[in-house]
Amino acid sequence: MSDLDFPQLRQTLNRGFDFGMSEVSKSGLELASGGDLALALIKLREWHSKGWVDIIHNPLSSTPDEICVKILKRIDDDTTWSDPMSGKM
Repeated sequence: MSDLDFPQLRQTLNRGFDFGMSEVSKSGLELASGGDLALALIKLREWHSKGWVDIIHNPLSSTPDEICVKILKRIDDDTTWSDPMSGKM
């Protein structure tokens, strides 16, 4: 798995979405990406093209509390780990 797969960002957004989070601020993206907002933006643009997120503001030019991303559905259309039909336990 390459660094461009960015599993920690994907997992953080999916977990947040599972708990009802639909919007992510710049500071939330910084935490989820280990501070690498440039790489996070590359992944967010890819995920936006697949309909998983909506980029509201560019995190590179936003204030820390500004909402940058709206999560539309789980990244990779992944199902939750607790879903017995997913085969992921």
